[in-house]
This record gives sequence, C-alpha cells and structure tokens, in this order.
Amino acid sequence: MVTFKALNIESDHDTDDEVDDTKEIQIEEALRLYQTALKYHSQGPQSYDKAADAYRALFESEIFKYPESHSEIRRLELYGPTQDYENAFEEEPEIDQVVLAGSTDSAPSTLPQILHLSYKNHGEFMLELLQSRLNMNRSEAQAHAPAQGVITPTQVSGATAAALDYFVEALDKDDTDLDLWRRTAAVGGILGSSRIARFCLEAVLDGDDEGLKTLLNLPGLEEGFALQQLKTLVTSLQDDLSLAQAPLSQFKRRHISAVLDKRLNVYASVAPPLTKRMYGRAISSKTGQRKSLPAPSDWAGVGEAIYSHILAEQSGMVDVTFSSGICFDMAPHNVQHEETLAHTTSPTEVAKVNGLADASRSEEPAYLPVEPEIILSPTAAGEVTAVGEATVAAATEEGETKAVEATGVTATLPTRKRSSDAAGLPETAEGGRVRSKRIRARESIVESNTPQVLGPDLRQQYEAQLSTYVHADHWLFEVVGGLLRVLRVSGLGSIHDLRSTVEENGPLDGDSILNDLSIATKDFYNILQTSTNDLATCLHAAELVNDAVDSAQNAGLAAFMDLSNASPPHESTKPLLSGDHGLSHFCHRINSDWMTLKEAAWVWLECLLRRGSFPRPNRSEMSGFSSYTGHRWPEVLKVMVVRMMVHLDDFTHQRMVDEYSAIQFAIRKAQKEFEQPFLPKDRLPCIEMIQTLYELHLDVCTRIKHPKSGVDLLTQTLQADRLERWSVLAREAIMTSCAEDDGSTWSDLLLRHVWASVLHAALVEDVAQEHVVLCIEDLKRMLAAAGNTSIEIPNNAVMPELSAAEADRELSKLKTREFFHRVFAHDQEDPVSVIENLEPLLEMSIPEVGALGGSGGDEDVDVPSSMDEVEDASASNAPPNDQGPLSHELAAFLDSGNVSLRLLLWQRLREAYEAIDYLPKVVSCHFRAIELLVAELKTGTYKGNSKEMRHVTLLKSLRMLDNLLSKALLAVKKSGSMAFECIGNEHLISTMSALAELSRLLHPLNLLEDSVRVGQKPPPTPAGQTSSSLPLVASKVHDMQIRTWTLLYLLFKEGICQNGDMFLTPEEDRLDFLHSVHYATGIRGFCNASNREFLKLLMDELPQLTRVENYEIEFAQALFDMYGMKCFLNPALCQDHDCVALQVDKTRVVPILEFVMSQANKINIRDLPKTELKNSMDRIHGVLPKRQITNNMLRNRDLYKTYMKSPINPLSLYQCFDGVGQLSSAPIADPTSDQAVAASKGWYFLMGHIALSRFRSQKRTSPGPTEDIDIAIALFLQDLEYSMDKWETWYRLGQAYDCKIEESVVWSADKLNNNSRDVVQFQRGTIHCYTLAVALAVRSADTAFETSSKVSDLYADFGMRMYASSRPPFDMQAFSLSDFERFFSLDEVRKAQPFAPLTSYAAWKVAAKLFRRAIVGKPESWMNHYMLGKSLWKMHTATHHQSDVPRRAHPPSVHVVINAFARAIEALLDRRDSRKEPTLEPHYKLVSIVHKMVRREELNAAAAIQVLEATHYFRRISFTAPELEVWDIIVMKTLKSLRAADKSNWHHRMISRIAHVLYDDREGDSMAAEAAKHELTQQMFTKTMVIQVWKPSYERAGRHFVYTSDYLLFFVRILEQLRDRASLEALAKRALCQTYVRVLRRFGNIPDGLEATVFGDIDKDFFAARKGALEVWCHDSTNKSPVIETLRDAIDLKRLNVTLMKPLLIDDLIGDTYAKLWRDVGPTLWSGIDSPLQEAVPAPVEPRSNMMSLTNMMNSDGAADVAPQPLPIKTEVSAPTKTRAKGIGRREIRQCAEGTVGRPPAPPPPVTKPLPRPPDPHVQVVIEARNREGNGLMTAESSVPGSIHDDADDESELSDVDEDVVNEGEEEQVVKDQPPKRPMFPGLAVRIAPVPASPVHAADSQAETENSSGPLAIEQSNVQNRGDDAKERSLVGGT
Repeated sequence: MVTFKALNIESDHDTDDEVDDTKEIQIEEALRLYQTALKYHSQGPQSYDKAADAYRALFESEIFKYPESHSEIRRLELYGPTQDYENAFEEEPEIDQVVLAGSTDSAPSTLPQILHLSYKNHGEFMLELLQSRLNMNRSEAQAHAPAQGVITPTQVSGATAAALDYFVEALDKDDTDLDLWRRTAAVGGILGSSRIARFCLEAVLDGDDEGLKTLLNLPGLEEGFALQQLKTLVTSLQDDLSLAQAPLSQFKRRHISAVLDKRLNVYASVAPPLTKRMYGRAISSKTGQRKSLPAPSDWAGVGEAIYSHILAEQSGMVDVTFSSGICFDMAPHNVQHEETLAHTTSPTEVAKVNGLADASRSEEPAYLPVEPEIILSPTAAGEVTAVGEATVAAATEEGETKAVEATGVTATLPTRKRSSDAAGLPETAEGGRVRSKRIRARESIVESNTPQVLGPDLRQQYEAQLSTYVHADHWLFEVVGGLLRVLRVSGLGSIHDLRSTVEENGPLDGDSILNDLSIATKDFYNILQTSTNDLATCLHAAELVNDAVDSAQNAGLAAFMDLSNASPPHESTKPLLSGDHGLSHFCHRINSDWMTLKEAAWVWLECLLRRGSFPRPNRSEMSGFSSYTGHRWPEVLKVMVVRMMVHLDDFTHQRMVDEYSAIQFAIRKAQKEFEQPFLPKDRLPCIEMIQTLYELHLDVCTRIKHPKSGVDLLTQTLQADRLERWSVLAREAIMTSCAEDDGSTWSDLLLRHVWASVLHAALVEDVAQEHVVLCIEDLKRMLAAAGNTSIEIPNNAVMPELSAAEADRELSKLKTREFFHRVFAHDQEDPVSVIENLEPLLEMSIPEVGALGGSGGDEDVDVPSSMDEVEDASASNAPPNDQGPLSHELAAFLDSGNVSLRLLLWQRLREAYEAIDYLPKVVSCHFRAIELLVAELKTGTYKGNSKEMRHVTLLKSLRMLDNLLSKALLAVKKSGSMAFECIGNEHLISTMSALAELSRLLHPLNLLEDSVRVGQKPPPTPAGQTSSSLPLVASKVHDMQIRTWTLLYLLFKEGICQNGDMFLTPEEDRLDFLHSVHYATGIRGFCNASNREFLKLLMDELPQLTRVENYEIEFAQALFDMYGMKCFLNPALCQDHDCVALQVDKTRVVPILEFVMSQANKINIRDLPKTELKNSMDRIHGVLPKRQITNNMLRNRDLYKTYMKSPINPLSLYQCFDGVGQLSSAPIADPTSDQAVAASKGWYFLMGHIALSRFRSQKRTSPGPTEDIDIAIALFLQDLEYSMDKWETWYRLGQAYDCKIEESVVWSADKLNNNSRDVVQFQRGTIHCYTLAVALAVRSADTAFETSSKVSDLYADFGMRMYASSRPPFDMQAFSLSDFERFFSLDEVRKAQPFAPLTSYAAWKVAAKLFRRAIVGKPESWMNHYMLGKSLWKMHTATHHQSDVPRRAHPPSVHVVINAFARAIEALLDRRDSRKEPTLEPHYKLVSIVHKMVRREELNAAAAIQVLEATHYFRRISFTAPELEVWDIIVMKTLKSLRAADKSNWHHRMISRIAHVLYDDREGDSMAAEAAKHELTQQMFTKTMVIQVWKPSYERAGRHFVYTSDYLLFFVRILEQLRDRASLEALAKRALCQTYVRVLRRFGNIPDGLEATVFGDIDKDFFAARKGALEVWCHDSTNKSPVIETLRDAIDLKRLNVTLMKPLLIDDLIGDTYAKLWRDVGPTLWSGIDSPLQEAVPAPVEPRSNMMSLTNMMNSDGAADVAPQPLPIKTEVSAPTKTRAKGIGRREIRQCAEGTVGRPPAPPPPVTKPLPRPPDPHVQVVIEARNREGNGLMTAESSVPGSIHDDADDESELSDVDEDVVNEGEEEQVVKDQPPKRPMFPGLAVRIAPVPASPVHAADSQAETENSSGPLAIEQSNVQNRGDDAKERSLVGGT
C-alpha cells in the first residue's frame, strides 16, 4: 500500500542527517567511464573507435561541469570573480577531494586525479590516433598504393595543438607529473614553439637542489631525459649564456642507448626531431614528387587550397622540391578513418584533424595575403574551439569593404545554473551538505518549470517600494512637461504612456508609431534586457561607432563616396555560379597534366576570366562568354580571385604579355608574308582577359582609395603601379583590336575599356575634372551611337553596369564631387569659404525652417516657398563658379542621401566656425546634429528595418549622441552668455523637442533599474555569464541623461528670456525644473553623473533664485551631493543620493559662503557649534585663499595696535554715549577679492563669533586650552582690517579680551602677582573695544529687536568691565597713567601725565550709567539691577572715605540703592526654577547692605526690617518680640536662612558675614572669638586647616583670591586671640609649606637638581672616605654658612611635616643642600686628595637670620637674635660628568645630611636683645603690589564644587591659598640702629591696622576692608627691599 506523508509533519523516527551523495555518485560514474576508455585505448588502433566513444561519454559527464573542474581563467569567464578555488583541492577535502569508498590503489580516488588522468590520456589518445593515420599513409606510400585520405600539415598542426590543450588542462590539475611535462615539451616542439618546449623541460628540472650531477643514475630518468633534450634545444637556439650556467654547464654528455634515445623522442612519428626546429612538413607522396590536395567542394575552395600552399612554400613551412607538381585526390574518402575521427570528443576535433575548420575573414584588402593561423584552445571540459583567422577582403556591390565574419566550428556545451552540490560548494557556513526534507521539497517546488505568478501581496509590496520612484517620475514629467508646453515644445510626453510603451504588451497605435520614438524606445528597452553586453561595448568603445563625427576631412569624403557609389538596386540576370559546377573537369585537367602551384593557379584564373575557358559539362552552355561576365560569383569566390590575382600579379602579367606578344608576332608575320591584315581567331579571349584583369585591378584600386579602407600609402602606390601597368597593356591590346576592325560598330569590349579608362582617369589626382567630364560626354555619345546598349558586369563593384543612365549618374557624381572636395579638402585653409559654400546648402536641408539662425537669432525668418527661391538664395550665396543648377543638384543629392553625410556637413560647418572662433554658431551646429540623429530614429526607414538592424542603428545613434551632447555642453560653457546668440525661437523649439524626446528615449533604463533595485526583476544577464553588464551600461546612459537635462534646462532658461511674457513666475518655474530633475535623478543615485554637470548647474543657478520660497532646501541638498556639506536647518530633510563628496571649489566659494551664512543666522549662535552646519563652515573657511597683505591692511593693523595700547581717556568714555569715536581705517586695495567679499558679508566676524561662543558656552572646571579665544580674536581682527566701522565686531572682540582676563585670574593668582601687566593690558583692550562699540552702535545700529538686545548686552558687559576693573584685585590699574607719562614744555620741561586719569567714583558712575542703559533694553535681567545697585552703593559710600569724589557730586541716596537690589530680587523671582540651585546673590547683598546701613546709622531697625521684606528668605522666618528688638539676631537668622538655602554649599559670604556679626562688636571677648571660630570651622576651615572656599557661579573672576586672603587673615586673628597654637601650626604647614621650601632655596641659593650633578660620578668608597670630614666641619659652631642653616631648617620641616605634604620636595631640598656643601666646602677639607670636582667662582652669599627655623617661627614669643654675617667660602662648580658605574643612593645621602646636623652645637650668644612686644597688633597679610616680570603660562588644578556630602577634611585645590600671596608668622620690631632683617616670607606684606576708636567705626572699617582689600591692595609704606629680594614684599613683625 502506498502511503503519503505531509511535508509539514516531522516524525520522531526520521532523521535529517541524510548526506547528499550525488557528487560521489557522479564521480564514481565518471571513474567507470574513464576505466572503459582506458581499456579500449590500451587495445590499440583496432579499438580506437570504441575508445573515442568512451572518451566522448567521459567528457560529457557531470564532473567536468563543476566550477572546480575548470581552469582559473575559464572560471573567471563563466562565473566571474565570485568563488575562490585557488586551494579548493587542498584545503577542503570534504567538498572537492571526494574519496571513493570502493576505489583501489591502481585507480584514481579523488576528483583532481580523475580530471588529470582524463585530460592526459585523452591528449595521448589524440596523438596516437594521429600517429596511426600517419603510419598508414607512409605504408601506402611505400607500397605505391592509392592514397586514402592524405594528412596535410594543417591537419597535423590542428590535431597536435588540440592534444597540447588537453595536456595543459591536465597540468593545471596536477603539475607534478614529470612525464607529462616532457610530453608537453615534445608537442610544443612539433608545433614549432621553442618557448613552450623549453618551459616544459625546465619545469621538469625545477626543484632539484643537488646540481643534477647524477641525473642518468636511477632514480631520475625523467630529469636526465629532460636535461638531455634541454641541452639539445638550447644548443640549437645558440643560447651560450644558458649553456655556461648550471645545470647545463655541469652536464657531461654520456652515451645513450638506442632504447633510451627512442624514449627521448616521444612522438617521433608525428614530426622530425626537435633539433631541426621545423614547424611541420607536409607529408607528400614520394611518387613523382606531386602534392596531393584534398578534393575541393567549390571553386573558392580550389583557390583557397592553391593560395594557401603558395603561401606555405613562400614562408618555408613546407618542403619545396624542384618541379614538384600538385594533384587533387578525387578518390572517395576512407570511411573508416572519417568515422574514427568523428568519434573523437567533439565534432570540432574532426575539423582539427582533417583541416576542415572554417576561416574567419577580417576586414582587409583582397590583395594583402596573410598566412592562415589556426588557434585551438579548450574552453571547457570536452569543449574545444577551432578558430582559424585569415584575412579576406570582399568588395561588395555597394562599394564598401565589409568584414566577412565566419565563426569557427564550435561545440559549446549548454551552460546552466548548478546547485551547490554539483559545483562542490558548501551550502552552509560550516561547509556541510546536509539538508532537511522540507528544504529539499521546497527547492523542488521552486525549481519546477511552472512560471511564477506574483501574488497580490507581493505585487503590492513591489508597488509600495516603487512608489517613491513612480512619484518622482510623475512629478518630473508633469512639471517639466508642463513648462515645456508653454514654449510649444513637445516630445517629453507622459510617464504613463512611456510605461505602457516599454511593457511586454504595451499598445502602440498607428499615430504613435509614425510620429514619435515609440519604436526606438521599445528597442532600447529590449536591448537593455537582452543585449546589454553589446550596448556596453558600443557606449564604452574607445573609438566612435561611426567615423562620421570623428574627422570631417576623411570621414566626410568617405560618406560622400559611399553615397555616390551606391547604385540603384539592380537585379542581375546572370545565373549564380554553383559550388561544384564544372569543378570535376578542372580537377581532371590538373591531375592529367604536370603543373606547379603557380601553373595551377593560372589555369584556375583562366577558367574564370578567359572567354570560353570555363569547363562546360554541357557543350551548348556559354561558349562565347567568360565566367566573369556570364556568372554571378559568390562573395568568397570574388575574394579569392582578387587575392590570387594580386599575389601572382607578376606571374600573371608576364603570361599575358607573352601571350599578347605571340599574337602580335603572328599579326606581323602574316602582314609580312601575305601583305594584308591578318587577325588571329584566338586574339579575342586574350584581349578580353587582359581587359578583365584591368577592370579587376581598377576595382581593387578604387576600394583602397576609399578613406575608410585603412590601407597605408605604400600599398596604395604599389596597387596604382599595377593598375597603370595593366592599363597600358589593355590599351595597347584594345587599340590593336580596334585598328584592325572595320570601325563600323563599337564592340562591347571597346566600351568596357573606355568606361574603365574614364574611371581610371577619375582616380588620378593630376587629371583635371573637366577632362573627366569630357570623357564621360564622349562615352555617352559612344553609347548613343551603339544604340544605347547596356552591358552588365555582375562581378565588378565599380562598373556593374554600362549604360547611358549610369553615365549620367557618373557625370552628376563628378559635378558634385568638386563641391565636397572643396568642403572636405585637407588643405582647406579658408574657413570663410567653407561657410559660404556649405551654410546655404545646409540651411535648405533644415525641415520647416529656411535658415539656420542666419538672422542672428531673429524669429522672423523667411521660409522659401518654392525650390526656385531656394536655388536663387543658394546661387546668391555661392561662389562665382557655382550655378543655380548645381545647388539644385546638391540639395537633391542631400535629400536622397543618408543622415551620415548631413551630419558630416554640419560638423564641417562647425569646424569652420571653430576656426574663426565664433562659438555661438558652434553651439548651433551641435544642436542641429542632435536634431538630425533624433529625427532619424523617427523616420520610416528606421521603423521599416528588421529588429536586428534597428538595434544596430540605435546603438550607433546613441554613441554619436553621447559624443555630441558632451561637445555641445562644453561649447555652451565656453560661450558663456553668448551661447544662444544664434538660436532663434524656432531653432530653440526644435532643439528642445529633440532633447525632450531623447530624455524620453533614455528613461526606460531608469524603469528597469527601479525594478531590479527592489527585486521585482533580476538583472539582465547574458547567456553563459553570471554577472550583469547593466551597471556598466547604466553609468554611460546616466551621463547622457544628465547632459540632456542640463542642456534642456539651459535652453528652457533661454526660452524664458526670449518669451518672458509667457511666464508669470520665471524664477519659481526655473526652481521647479531644477528640483524635479534633481529629485528624480538623486533618489536613483546618478545626479552626480557626467562629472557632476547637473550639480554644477545647480551651484550656478540656485544663488540667483534666493527670492523663491524653500530654495534653501534645494541648495542645501545640492551642497550635500556636491561637497558632502550638511547645511540643513532640519536634518530630516537631507537625502542621501549616493554621491562622493568633493573638495569645495574655490571658484564657487562666495555663493556658497553667502548661503551658509544665511543658514547660520537662523540658528542660535550658542547652538551653532553643535550642528553639522559648523563643520561645513570650517570647510568653507579652509578653502578661502590666503590673504594678500596690502599696505592699507598693514596701516589698519598698526592703527589698531596703537589704539589698543593707548591709555584710557575719560573723555572718550563720556563721548561714546553720544556716538562720538571711531578709527579712520584705510580702504582695501581690491574690494572684489574673495577675502574682501567674505569680510563684507561678515564671514570672518561670524566665524570669530562662533569660536567665542563655543568657548563661553563651555562649563569649565579646570584650566584648559584657549585656542578658541585666540582664533576668535584673530578672526575679529581680520574683519577689522577690511573695515573698522562694525560695532558688533568691536563688541565681540571686547568679549574675547574679557574672556582672556577671566581665564588669567580665575584659576590662579600667578598672573596677578607675577605678570599683572598682561592683565592690565587686556583690561585696557577690552574697555577700548567696548568704547568704540558703544559709539558705533549709538551712531549706526539699526532698530531691530535682535539688535536692541545685542546693544543691551553690550552696555551690560561694558558696565561689568568698568566695575570689575575698579575693584580688587585690579584696583583701577587699567586706568593708571604711570606708564604713559611724557615730557611737556610749558614754563619748563617736565614729565607729566597727558590727562587726568579716571577716578574710582567716575568709573562707578560710568558703570551705573551703562547698567541703566542695559536695563532699558532688558528690564527683566536681574544682573543689570544687581550690578547697578553695587555701583550705586560704591558711589554712596565713596563720599565718606575717598578723596577723589568731585565736590559737586550727588551720591545716590539710601532708597535708590535699596530699590536697585529690590528690583533685582523682583526680576529674579520671575525666573525661579525649583529644579535649579537658587540664586542668592541679590538676597545676600540686600541683607549685607541693609546691615551696613544700620551699622552706619543710615537706617533704623524698623526701616531695615521693612526693606528686608523684599526677600522671601526673610519673610519665611518667624521672630519673637524680643528678637525683633535685637538687630544682630535678625541679621543672624536671615543669613542662616540664606545659608540653609545653599544646599550645595557653594556660597561662602553668608558664613563670613555671620562670623563678623558675632566677632566685630566684641573683638576682645574670647567667647565671641570662639563663636566666630565655630562658624568658620563648620565649612570654611576643616580640622586639618584646609581652606574650602568655592567660587559661586556669579562671582567675578579674581574675587576668589580676595575673599580667601580676607578669610585667612580674619581666621589667623581669631586663632591668635584664642592662643590656639595647634591650629596655627597646622594652618602654617598647610598654607605655607611649599612657599617655605622655595624661600629656603632662595636663601641658601640652592640650585634645583644639584644632587644628581654632584654625586652622579662619585664612587661609593670615595664618598665614604670624605663624608666624615664634612660632618665634623658642620658640627663646628664656629663655621657659619647659610647653606648649613638651610639644611637644618629643611630637616626640621621634614620632621614637622609628617605626612601633611608629599615629602618629595623636602627630600630634594635636603639632597641639593648637602650637595652644595659637598661641592663648595668639601674641597677645602680634603687636602692632599685629588678632588673629582672642578673649582669655580664662589657664589655671593647673602646674610640671613637664624630665625628661619619653623619651630622658632611658630613660637608666639617671637624672640630671636640676629645672626652674624657668615664668611664667604670659595666654591667650585663641577662640570657635568658621566653617569657613575657604582655610586651612592639618595637614601644614603639624606642619612648623611641628617647626621651632619643631628648633633647641633650649643646656640651662640644673642647679638641683640629682644625688643618689647607692642600690644595687640592687628596683622593683615596681602599680596605684593609691585609687578613682576615674566611671561609664564598659568596652570592650576581643577576645582570640584563642594557638596553637603563632602568630608570636612577634604582638600580644595582651588581654595588653597597661594603661598606667595598669604603667609602668617610672628612680627618683629625693626631696630632703628640695626640693619633690617631678611623677611621670613618674601612676597608677603604686613599692614598693621590701628585699633578702631569705637565698635561702630571698627565694624565699618572691617567691612570696608573686607570689600576693598585684596591681593593687590598694598600700602606702599610697608614695602622694604632687601638684597636679591628687592622685588619681593617684606613681612615685618614684632611683639
């Protein structure tokens, strides 16, 4: 019972592990066939038939179709570079090397072995078969038996070459078979290739490493034989160099036995020995020395056989025996041998052995003999192609030399796609071959022959994927078609009709077929689907398909001659000569007589050319005519007659001369004997044959004179000589015949001679045309006298018919030929003459238009109404020698001609206009040529041709159109605005119609690509190939499409100019045109084709369409496609059109720059650096050319520098508010340069603004690079070099300098202390820039809202700068005039300031005015109100303690100040955001100001409480009644409320204010001090005395150091009052340790790194022997030196430091100090021992107090004695020495140093008594005031914001006090009669503040000090200079 099982059900009992063994089965089957073939092969010649069948079956097996079975070249041809089979046999045995289970040791077991042996044995079989045939022929020859199938040399070479190909295939599979290499060498020798033979023999010897010394000893016979043969070959080649080298030089010739010698000659019976180097000699019959030729099948075959043997004899390819004859083998063929050869692998092999392969004919003249060459190459397994190449030229009836292509007999195995199993390829990534049943079932369904029908879902899916392209096409055809229809331009049609046309069954009605390009469009689509290779070859050919558009000189004459030589169709009445008609009689005649090859060739020519000589089987047939005039020959026979005639010309001419001389002798003899005329009866055949040969030579000469013949001049000259020789002979013969005639009638022979003579005269250049015309006239009269007879010569293309009509045609041809010779003459040097002759003719040929733009673009062109008017117009424009009838004839000639001639005429006219450099006419000529080609595709001639002919015509037309489009576009570019000057409206319409039709014709490619792209259709792939050539075709067609659309747009633009009234919105129409084309081509990825012509057009046109809406989207897309720049405001609009980005073109940078700037102005400047637009701007900026510096630029630059370095004049500040102030810049030299244009557009300002905004928008937590600021400044300055009247440029430049100031002081105080001059200069530059910006803004700023906002920001920034420069740490230094004093001559010459500097009060007043103006523009800004309040408060308090306040000044009142802060709080409350940290500055400042006013008694408590109601932090506090009575409690609670609001602990001012409130009124109270200390140590000072002071967001740059100094001094005062020594010690260590180390180095003059220099080369023993003396010297109390004191202090510091600071700095100091003692003091102690150190001049030593000990410094008593002056010690500076081999370590050096001062002696008696301690001094430590010289860069660690989660002991690097700024210690009183002591901490100053008189005044003084004192607030009276530290501040203290 049969059961069925569902495929979707899998059983548990079934397994999927089924191995597909198809390949193994196929290999086993092939192995069986191989063994069968081998069996029959080994049985000898009697089984060769069966062996042939077996081999044929073997090679038809599947294994030879595997990809791995082919050679690498064949695989590339069949499958392309898709699979890598290079190591297939070795690396994948599981796939390729399939091992057979049942194979034995003697049989091949793998696929490569089977392939190798199959090819090898089959090649041997072919050679053995050939040997058998040759031996049989020899036996027959020796037995004098009739020859049965004589083997020719061609057959021998063909069979041998076939065997060679099989050997090559075998070696490709296994190249280790040495025997096969030798056999291949033997075959190569038979074929005459010494190169192949030598290569194969050397391959046998390849890999031998022993020098081949024992080659003839076993084992190594193969190498020995190969070496013997190689030496023989090299000797015959006379290669002495190879003979002198190994291994041939080491080979000693030994005796070889006969058996071995026979072994060397593998195929001795096939060819002579290899040493004779013969190609292969003919095997001829020894009887009679006659060559036996195979029986021919036709007359052409007879001629080819004779001709080939003649060539073989002349080239030495065959044996030539004197007087050897030939014969034809007329016996029946040997059936046995024919069948045997037929049973070879393929039918082609029969052709190889028997020499029956056809010869392909190439396009060469018939008289050029070329040796036939037979090439045999296996193209696949079992597939061999024989290609015979012989040059054959045939003169056709139309007069063209056409290539006769005869392909060789080729047996091509059918190719199909094979599965991966058959190909031996892995199916899975792991290389497995296991497939499940379900997969196999599914594949069987897919591979069925049932045609696939797309389901509705799949069809909808394809339609959805194609919808984008369909929409783009619909938009393109609708938009562009609609715009073209406005100009009355048709041809584009609709996309729906086009899709219907290209469909399989698209309807084509009668009107569409007749009026448009539907047939051509359909043909183009069919070519794309079927013949893409032909189309690709045609379009990508290096040369043109048609020479018509290449050279007008040669090609023009050629086209004219082709057209003129083309006679009307004439059906010949002569019968066609059959193949074997009379052939047997000819062969019998050859065999019956002894004839050489030339004699046989002469007889062959006689039979065809002589009257009555053609063999007549029927005696009544054609007795009085020759075959030349009585038959129509096949083309092949014509070719062979011409070849034989030309090759044997000397022999033939001599035979005819001898024969004619015999006739002449007979005539003269008869006249002498009989004294009357005597005409031999046989004279007519001889004379007619002479005339026939003359006519044939005339035909050949006429053909090679054709410009397209390609024949060289030497060959033409030789043929002209032959023609002249035959002309003389024919003339003499004809004259003899005519002289003896009665003259009553003109014979046909005479007419033929006269006609031929006329044509001959026309070929001679020296013969005048008038003479030829007269000859034709005489010929016409002769024909009329003969009764207008007609003579037909069917086998001559030049004169096929002789009649009166033909004479008239020749006469017309001669009359028009002169005109074309004048037009296309090589020596035509007058283009004007060409234009005058040619243009009127072409104008008449234009359909519907009578003139080709002759009116210079006028639309009113007169169209001639009749041909008479045309002739009159032509005659009026023609030269004097031209007449009206000639113009009529020329016009008629052009009308009857083909399109090629008209194209050439237009090209010649174009070349003439190019010669006179009139490009508009050149453009017009290109357009006319395009119109002609497009119109030709619509003619009935094209549509009436067959499909194949239409395809050929279409391919040629497309190639010429591609060339014309490229040249036309180039001409339009060169012409510029004058390109369409000569194109009128009608011309414009016709050209646009042609281009529209061409676009429609090419569009089917896009439709096919769309279907392939979405997978709807597979790419068209030619048969036998795996890769499609569609991409190659598409690239070329895309170029044509882009050029067509570009030209169409340019013409459309010209149409708008000529018909402006037809377009209401021309700019929008142009943008729609461009956008539709760009979108349709862009989504398909070829908008960048044709070298980006369309994209370049967009770049030129779009800048002119800026007023059109949404033009920026198209421009941005064009920029992205062209240069890869993303300039979209909405990135989602960007489409990837698959374009390769280019570098920005410098010539197009200006319009791109304008567009990018317009896009950038639409984006916030802060967001701009984050967009892709910024990258595009950087690319554009890099393309701008470098600036050419001019004198005016240098002047502007100097003017700017001078202005920026000048002092600040208060008058300028006051005048800027009125718009007064500017810099008079010099105009630039070239305002049209790219740099000037970019500057005028604001490019440099924009780029600088972007760089500045990028820097300002960064959230910086550590010092970093400032390149952005420098770039911004450089760009702003570059903008100012071109114009200094731009207020915003000055404003942004001031902001850049402001950023410089902030970056200089925000991270470190180093700039303030060491290089404050730079900071001051930055401040001056900023104020100068702001001043000019305000003046220019007041004078020239517009009233736009954006501008008003910028001006408000300008006022705010300017006010902030003025206020900051007036406050510490800057302290009005920017307004100082100390560096600008100069000499004045009034009553006396004195040095004074140029004007009064700006005072602090004036600065605050200017700042307040600026903030008020800023508030007008931005009233919602709380910062403006806040800063206004601070400025007003400074003005309010200035009246009390400053003397620079003007007398008439009216300081602001209390309420004005309070109102400013209240409004700041109100503006701030509107911007509150619970998600952000609160802004506390206005609230704190209001509380602080109110507290100060209460302390100053300017407000009472009740009024103060009302003021504090403005802040909600006060309102949320609940007070008791008693608390409201105490102001300090109110202030304390308010400040604590603010501190509680600071969750992140950034703000420090509230903490300081609370401590001051607790301490200021009770300074002597220890409880108050403890309370203040408690507040400060909660957050500001940690237990380890780490200062944690953070910088809030709105704190001004530099104020951090001011606050830190104040906090430190205040905290030191509290600790001093509390006598907290531990805290003071920790604070000193923490804050001053690094500074202390630097002070010690300066005091002891200790160089850095001295330890390594001194102890680098000292030996350890040397050091140990001398260190004791130095220790003893140091312990001696009488020895005093600053170095010893420095060493003691450094060791004490290390003991006290513990782990508070890294000990590396202290260890380095100890080591360097001990090294200095060793270097300076040691040499004086080591007397008698040579020191390795060199002496040097002692360094000066400064006096130093012994109070530098840190322990003494921390002593609160501060009593110290002044140390005596140390004695100077001579020291020696050692030179750098080499690194020691055995030295001492740093630890040993430190131990010795510590031991040196470990046991210090008793202290010396004090020099001075301690002074009494002053009571309760107030110590204030501030930063030095004097500037230090230096240009070092600032560096600092990053500052991390504090948090409530931070540990109290964490260190803050930002809050660490600069050790050069703040130091604390005990003060010493300076004794008047004693010299001043060296300061303990240079760089610090002390200001002893007086004890305040009252608590109120003390509090006010402390408050003012808190705000006014800072790092640079120094009293000059406390500055004292000492020694080398003259530039450092002194710390003077005492008790």
